[in-house]
Amino acid sequence: TGLSAQELRRLIAATEKEICATEQVILADFADEETEDVEDEGSSEEPTAHTEQTDAPASGNAEDSTKEHKEDDAKPQPAVDLAQGQAAKPLADPSAEGSKTGRTETPSAADESGTKAQDAQDEPPATKPRSNSTASAKASATTTSPNPKSVDDSDDIWRPPPRCVPINADVRKFDFDKLAKVQRRATGKLFDVIMTDPPWQLATSNPTRGVAIGYQQLSDTLIEEIPFPSLQENGLLFVWVINAKYKFALELMEKWGYTLVDEIAWVKRTVNRRLAKSHGFYLQHAKETCLVGRKGSDPPGMVGNIASDIIYSERRGQSQKPVEIYEIIEQLVPNGSYLEIFARRNNLRDGWVSIGNEL
Repeated sequence: TGLSAQELRRLIAATEKEICATEQVILADFADEETEDVEDEGSSEEPTAHTEQTDAPASGNAEDSTKEHKEDDAKPQPAVDLAQGQAAKPLADPSAEGSKTGRTETPSAADESGTKAQDAQDEPPATKPRSNSTASAKASATTTSPNPKSVDDSDDIWRPPPRCVPINADVRKFDFDKLAKVQRRATGKLFDVIMTDPPWQLATSNPTRGVAIGYQQLSDTLIEEIPFPSLQENGLLFVWVINAKYKFALELMEKWGYTLVDEIAWVKRTVNRRLAKSHGFYLQHAKETCLVGRKGSDPPGMVGNIASDIIYSERRGQSQKPVEIYEIIEQLVPNGSYLEIFARRNNLRDGWVSIGNEL
């Protein structure tokens, strides 16, 4: 503009005074015209109501003109900031720019009056956003805050599935003959499916390469003495086996009266879907094998060719088997009688009888 900052402030202050004076004249003329119209029409109630109705637009126009006046007054402010070295932010908000960069010049009387008038006009818009943001923050907190009851009602107490039958017992001393009698009396038959994960005794002097075993191991003789044959007439036996006991498990199944009919391989993976390799004597092991044997004929209601012999799922805790094995068994023999020996707490499942000393 070619004007200095001080000259520009004086020009703004003078312009403000002229605008205010012009507004007063316009409002006064408008009020006089309305009064004359009312006097011409008479002093009835309807004209009075009409007068009150027409007063509202007048005040509304005054408010609108005041708002426009505030916006117009705010526009020249960036030019003042530009004169104080803020040329890098020509498009910034004037009010925000003023808050970021303080003014150190001492204004004249005219400048001070103009600044006060502008501050008085800018104050309501500055207050409004604060209340709106506070209200929206409260509303957001109300909608996103969790239900207090759901937090208070939560508990960390572990509870078994409601329709499982857990039996906490030492398998070496448990009365399996009594269990067979109770099962036959309750269902009219013995178990359709038995699954077991024996705590095989590892062969070598340092078999785990320093990895601690979190359960008691049993000798081959004690595992052989478990009376599996007395618990089934026609059914399937699922036996989890380690590499060192693979041959012995096959011989044991034959001795119990079972014929090997299939096997399931559980390929373990990490959370990143990579092979979960563990210690082995010759190779790193990333799978476990479950042998499937049959005694007598197929269990009633068995549906063959129903699932894959490969389970590809995440590695669980030590000795914890994948839930997919239970799903495969329940699909293979739906609505059957299921028994698990050497069960653990994480193996409990609805519809299963589970026996173990860690339940």
